[in-house]
Amino acid sequence: ASETKMSLDLCRRKGWLVQKAEYWLPSFRIYDVITVAQQVCAGTAAKADLSKILSDYRSNPGARKDLFGFVDIVALTGEEGIIAIQSTSHSMISTRFNKIRIECQEAAMKWLESGGKIQIWGWHQPKGPRTVWICTVRNVSIADVNPPKPF
Repeated sequence: ASETKMSLDLCRRKGWLVQKAEYWLPSFRIYDVITVAQQVCAGTAAKADLSKILSDYRSNPGARKDLFGFVDIVALTGEEGIIAIQSTSHSMISTRFNKIRIECQEAAMKWLESGGKIQIWGWHQPKGPRTVWICTVRNVSIADVNPPKPF
């Protein structure tokens, strides 16, 4: 199962109301294909260019987009408030943390300033039975996203 599915399942077991917030753009790269096809027809690109872009498109026909660049799941928890969850593998927690902190800083700050929480849920299987999955939760705070500036 994917990390997002496992996170959704865990949220539901906690009794939270959850919604997947990432979405798939299946035709994200179709514009590249159309552009090169037009160039081939106009004689400004070779057929080999079109073959390459079509091959690339077939191997990666779209892109996954997260809400605000970092939210996979929105959870309405009741007592804990509203949580934006970035779901990933355990080994990618620090990478996702840095992405939120740097690339998505503005959106993350607005989310936190609006009273929301941000958590990164990293999933891994410890040694032993392969049916067990463990979720490590990393909270992201305003101080993480907007550290104090040095003098």
